Amino acid sequence: MPVIIVGNIFIGGTGKTPVSIALIQALKQRGFTPGVISRGYGADIKHEAICAYLPNASSTSGDKVPVTQHIIAPAEESTLTETSPSAPIKWAEKIGDEPSILAQYAPVAVHPRRQKAIELLLKTYPTVDILISDDGLQHYAIDRDIEIIVQDTRGIGNGYLLPAGPLRESPSRLNTVDYVVTNYNTREQALSAQLSPPKNTESHDSQSTLDETQVPEQIGMYLTLAEFEHLLTGKIYTITEFIQQHQQQNIYAISGIGHPERFYQSLRNQGVPLNGTKDFPDHHDYSVQDLVPFNHAIVVMTTKDAIKCRHFSQNNWWCVHTKAEFIPSTFFDHLEDKIKHLPIFLKKKFDFRQTL
Repeated sequence: MPVIIVGNIFIGGTGKTPVSIALIQALKQRGFTPGVISRGYGADIKHEAICAYLPNASSTSGDKVPVTQHIIAPAEESTLTETSPSAPIKWAEKIGDEPSILAQYAPVAVHPRRQKAIELLLKTYPTVDILISDDGLQHYAIDRDIEIIVQDTRGIGNGYLLPAGPLRESPSRLNTVDYVVTNYNTREQALSAQLSPPKNTESHDSQSTLDETQVPEQIGMYLTLAEFEHLLTGKIYTITEFIQQHQQQNIYAISGIGHPERFYQSLRNQGVPLNGTKDFPDHHDYSVQDLVPFNHAIVVMTTKDAIKCRHFSQNNWWCVHTKAEFIPSTFFDHLEDKIKHLPIFLKKKFDFRQTL
């Protein structure tokens, strides 16, 4: 079974989750049945892996529809079902905030030992025929067929590894993957950029070596605002509708992500009049009290924030749904061709579960 890694070498938010969502959607459109494995950062995971699939947890094409969401923990041999708005399951606490987002698009299994996540995922969803390892670049216990690094315009920062710099691995790692996706702030930047490795490629790792024989495909990416969702009702508004309805009110944007300024700037670029912003730590565990200062204003947040606020949402809270766009637009066609030429795909006889 093919395994695609989506990760980065720069600590903090570079845009991995939007890339993973777009990858899931593209694979489905091309006839695959993807599943996702993740560490489940920030979640209370015990000895056993946890698997969840939350289809239509948040509708992005109209009013929210009733759904049955489930989470499976084999150690408990039970299935928890969320059918009552009065007792919602806090998915971010169960599996992590980013896996909770991805679980709206494909089955997700989480555990620090990814093998355990794979075992449960394939047992629970045996039709899965391709795996996406979210933030799994440095988890070398898992074999991989295709690697995608997601970076942004910060490149490699000062070029130093942690703790002296922002890098998890040497910059030379950029030369060993299949694709380097660079997340630009605007469409114009992505279009005008020379899609080549970052200019600041000097490494301060004495053991770093560059592999000149492998040249990764360079992909440009930018995020567009797709729509606004009213968290309390699930009703969807276009950008124009949201601005027209709230332009006379105070609007504040909050964010608990790795690079919040990109989110704020994307709102401003689309004409959303912000009166102010409020940063929270990445992966912040929200409470109602956090947003009390904005009770008399409109609050706009990311999907990562909303997944942790939805179960106590207020009438003045809104979530912004974004969509990743890629340059060239044929990125996923190229990826599909690469998948179909993998030896592991061509043989068809390989059973990934036997290697666990």
